[in-house]
Amino acid sequence: MAQAKKQFIVNENGEKTAVLLPIQEYETLMEDIQDSANISERRDVPRMPIGGVKERLGRKAVRHEITRGSSVPIEDAFPCNEYTAVIKQDGGWWIGWIEEVPGVNCQEATHDELLETLRVTLKEILDINKAESIAFAGEDFQTERITV
Repeated sequence: MAQAKKQFIVNENGEKTAVLLPIQEYETLMEDIQDSANISERRDVPRMPIGGVKERLGRKAVRHEITRGSSVPIEDAFPCNEYTAVIKQDGGWWIGWIEEVPGVNCQEATHDELLETLRVTLKEILDINKAESIAFAGEDFQTERITV
């Protein structure tokens, strides 16, 4: 992005007291400041390089640091593979969400497209949640199956 020439407001002594920025440059700066604040708030959260997260998710089994060294296939990380899609037609659109997983909501032109988009979105959210859980756990962790 070509940087626009900045204009300054000066006081009676000719000292710069303020700057005028194009709106887009101002919004970019504000977004960068918010990003820095978010990073600062999470500085103590354990981290794993993205390559490590991808490698761990890519394995067919996630190793658990327990005495017998057993492992569970990644496909079994969530014992429940059935979820409830709440759907309805609203005007010319089909809208829906997954009852058990906040944040999974979609809108499509047809009922079938909506169900497929909900499936894809749910899988993506579960994969993201798995990656974040693994990254947060660090190296020394174990998992336990819980049935509700």
